[in-house]
Amino acid sequence: MTEPARTSVLIVGGGPVGLVLAIDLAWRGVRSILVNREPKTPAHPRGNSNGCCTMEHYRRLGIADAIRRLGPPADRSHDVVFLTRLLGHEITRVSYLSPRREVEHCRRADSSIPEPTHRANQIYVEAFLKRHAEALDLCDVRFGWTLEGFRQDQEKVDAVTRQVATGKTQRIQCDYLVGCDGAHSTVRRGLGISYGGLDTPELPFMSGQMLSAHVRIPGLQQAMGRKPAWQHWILNADARAVVFTLDGREDYLILFKPREGETPETTDAAGFVNSIAGGSIETEVVSVKSWTAGFALVAERFRQGRVFLAGDAVHLFTPTGGLGMNTGMEDAANLAWKLAALLQGWGGPVLVDSYEAERKPIAVRNTGIARGYSQSLGRMAIPEGIEDQGGTGNRQRALFSRQLADTQDGQSMLLGTQLGARYDDSPLVISDGSLPPPDDKVTYTPSACPGGRVPHLWLRDGSALFDHLGQGFALLVLDGTHESDAQRLAAAATRHGIPLRDCLFRQFL
Repeated sequence: MTEPARTSVLIVGGGPVGLVLAIDLAWRGVRSILVNREPKTPAHPRGNSNGCCTMEHYRRLGIADAIRRLGPPADRSHDVVFLTRLLGHEITRVSYLSPRREVEHCRRADSSIPEPTHRANQIYVEAFLKRHAEALDLCDVRFGWTLEGFRQDQEKVDAVTRQVATGKTQRIQCDYLVGCDGAHSTVRRGLGISYGGLDTPELPFMSGQMLSAHVRIPGLQQAMGRKPAWQHWILNADARAVVFTLDGREDYLILFKPREGETPETTDAAGFVNSIAGGSIETEVVSVKSWTAGFALVAERFRQGRVFLAGDAVHLFTPTGGLGMNTGMEDAANLAWKLAALLQGWGGPVLVDSYEAERKPIAVRNTGIARGYSQSLGRMAIPEGIEDQGGTGNRQRALFSRQLADTQDGQSMLLGTQLGARYDDSPLVISDGSLPPPDDKVTYTPSACPGGRVPHLWLRDGSALFDHLGQGFALLVLDGTHESDAQRLAAAATRHGIPLRDCLFRQFL
């Protein structure tokens, strides 16, 4: 075994959560080593939504514009459309602005966000994040390495890693270890921590065993002959599926239920495309994977000593609503500043206790919302005659359209879920006596009540309030009434080595 390497933080798992944690720590001046069992980022598509909070973090890290260049073209529609078949009847459509128009819309004074949600699949985002992390001096990214085991004491963590291709091992000594290594987390199992929550029932769709197929259908958009969409729900008596466009041209991801006994190796994915299309259409099957939908699982603990868990290692989602990866990104952002505070000497010894206190309730909340969404889709009855021609079919589709509007309105964005998460019970939050807005999964209400996201505001110089918050704490002084108090607070922070940005915004408002 070679001599031990030394780092501040060892990150296990190189998915988007682990990579962003490494990038965020580097942004704060903290060195990390990241190990990931696979030698490359995944080639099979997964999640498609980079939520507006995630995009805010990308903006803070200076990579939001680069992320927006990934995925479908900026002028491509983001609509969500419900169809009997790809070449069949359109039941209803939820219209959204194109990515370019969404960014322009966010520049309006009344916008509640500086960065809109961006639809780019994880295969593109993870590859970019890996390249970006590898270019940072403070990130040592080791794909093709796996964690063999670890032990900790009050002062450090000792871990043993192994290079998969050669069997070479190396001991790594770190101040803190973070497991971002997914549903089958080696780190979580090493801590003896279990999931709790709700398992997945077998339903007709989006719950239980599922398949996902990456396919190329060059002529689909022309054959459909309708306004493009980003997401297509196929609902008929024979089959259900959801079809995402990956590149806006010919690459698609299709989620569907397998028939009894069907596996990725035995499924006829091209034949299934013909079935949901309602006609023969040329299809190239790139890859097929199995997965399980309907979970709402949260780990019993998020930390033990100097070892932490984040992302899928600590909460397991069904993908409806796009909340899984984005909740993990908030884990990474929450943990990055607290680890930096401890390592740089301005965080107290109990600061990291707030990580679980803040993130576990949000994990329970968000997994429940995602599971409820998948259950509403999985249990939805398909009306008879929905594919009929003439008056009967038109009436059935109109009735179903109203049903979909009642149950699915706002579910594709879930702004209230993304932006309305609160830390009211955190030991770091001091109430001012005001009441927080209602927790609505769809509707977001900006509020200055302590414990929630700071409301977004465009300033006169074209920057966002969010751009001025810095790497530590920020003190917002909006008028001259409390300037002397602000100065005393800033002086106290300086004495204790706490980074506090004194933001005097009167001249910008």
